[in-house]
Amino acid sequence: NKKTNEASYKGNLALHDFDLGKFTGNESMLGTITAVADINGKGLKLDEIEAQINGTVKSIFLKQYNYRNATVNGVLKKRTFVGKLCIHDENIDFDFDGMANLNKAEPEFNFTSTIRNANLKALNLSKQELTVGADLSSNITGKNIDDIAGTIVLRNLRLANKDTSAFVDFVQ
Repeated sequence: NKKTNEASYKGNLALHDFDLGKFTGNESMLGTITAVADINGKGLKLDEIEAQINGTVKSIFLKQYNYRNATVNGVLKKRTFVGKLCIHDENIDFDFDGMANLNKAEPEFNFTSTIRNANLKALNLSKQELTVGADLSSNITGKNIDDIAGTIVLRNLRLANKDTSAFVDFVQ
């Protein structure tokens, strides 16, 4: 739009080894992405984007792990995602349906998720061997584990390491 100097787009986006870390200025957290998506939106900066996205992510490098086989269907609007995300990777198999709002000083998360399997060490989320599975619902705010406010419900929680395993029916 020449009057507002705002970018708008509609079509099919194909990325092959696109460097998200360099693009966003967050190279310590993000790496490359290979994906195909139908996208309809406006804005190019993360704080300005408003876009409907329906796509498949072949691979995305996050926190030193290359996640594979993801699908996304939702709306990204000014650092808030509302929709569905599924990953069927050898080290994580899960579905997410809900909202993640990173706009506020206190991020907000309201979602349900089924984690069929997550190998936290392989994903670089734990230094020790730990595999997790659970049905999860969350309605929380907070920047880190020490300042979370709200409710998290875990059902059918499974934890295992190389020596032991545990199962818990319900945690709130």
